[in-house]
Amino acid sequence: MSESNTSPSHSLELWTTKPIERGLVGRFFNWAGSTVVRLGLRFEIRGEENLPADAPYILAPNHETYVDGMLIGMGLKKAHFDRLTSLAARELEESHGLFGKIIMRVGRGIPIDRAGSSIQSLKICIHQLEEGNILLIHPEGTRSPDGKLGKIRDGCSFIARHADCPVVPCFLDGGYEIFSRHMKVPQLRRSFWHRRRLILTYGKPLYPRDYKNTKELTEALSAWLHDMYANKEVPREYTGKNLAYMEKRRQRQEKRAGKALPEDESED
Repeated sequence: MSESNTSPSHSLELWTTKPIERGLVGRFFNWAGSTVVRLGLRFEIRGEENLPADAPYILAPNHETYVDGMLIGMGLKKAHFDRLTSLAARELEESHGLFGKIIMRVGRGIPIDRAGSSIQSLKICIHQLEEGNILLIHPEGTRSPDGKLGKIRDGCSFIARHADCPVVPCFLDGGYEIFSRHMKVPQLRRSFWHRRRLILTYGKPLYPRDYKNTKELTEALSAWLHDMYANKEVPREYTGKNLAYMEKRRQRQEKRAGKALPEDESED
């Protein structure tokens, strides 16, 4: 990356933008949340042997829940979890009350302005990796509204190549049914007697040196995530808030399709 794109103010932001430390509050809520997950769900972790022995590296999971950061961190050894951090919109802490503040501390969030420079955000990520941190990046960029895997973007691969560190693809299977963006509280059980199932899988690291460019690395990451999604073990269910969202979306699509028809066809 060219240094000519970095103004003095951006240079200051690069060095002063740091993760919000967990502290006692973050550690307590991480322990409490992890305990709820282990006791309240049929939770399984696979592929822990694929995690690099040393930091830095990038964790790149699909994005289905409010608490992916906590869930992804549950398979890390303590020394690595202590170095886990992630970018998060500043509005999460400023506009989502106590819940947002807790999430930022549990995940050691780095607050950024969504309307700010995307290049500067990438540089902040690279700097955090150079500092020896483990960076959680959602390559889809946002939580899935419908439980399907979104487009995998190049940002994660770009950061990995410029920081020269591996990308560990991760897949959460079953998260959408538990705590999607449409829910205010998690749904841990299908019924009183049946706990929901959640599977966390860590894939083998993808090393930037094995790929010619950012595009190839992104394609490899996308292929792994799409293969995991195609072979997911937890059936996709649309109930409650998720079902209501899908129904509203279907109605909007039908309304738009009706408006798009010629007048004589729409009357048939």
